[in-house]
Amino acid sequence: MQRKKLAKLLKLIDLEIGKTERRVSEAKKVANEVAKTATTSWSAGGDREYAQSQSDILEGYYQTLKALGKEVGEVSTKELPKAIESFSYLKVSIDSVVTNFFLVSTPLYLPNTKMISADSLFGRSLVGKREGESYKLNLEGKEKTIVIIEVG
Repeated sequence: MQRKKLAKLLKLIDLEIGKTERRVSEAKKVANEVAKTATTSWSAGGDREYAQSQSDILEGYYQTLKALGKEVGEVSTKELPKAIESFSYLKVSIDSVVTNFFLVSTPLYLPNTKMISADSLFGRSLVGKREGESYKLNLEGKEKTIVIIEVG
């Protein structure tokens, strides 16, 4: 059985990869154009550095997206694990407030999608837990009751 929530996340990542590919291409073009004019003044040299740094940032984001997409793609076709592992969809209650998110290795911003790092304090506390399990965790200096409602 395919893990439907992770398959949905993979579609979102694929869409973002497509958008980011276009942004990277445009940023590289701009950086190259600015570099051609940057030889004549110090000010233009600063513009060139800025344009290049923006291109580098987008390229890094693009590479991270691709790596995350590859990992999610591999995991989304596997059977649902008995215990929570990295790359899980989770619905949890934190002191009776229900929230849902993806537990991932490298969280990124995607519109309308919450991601939590499996390496964070909260993420590490979730790994190995099972659906229906509850436990206490000290978050932000306060003891919170965490209940695992759904794993997908």
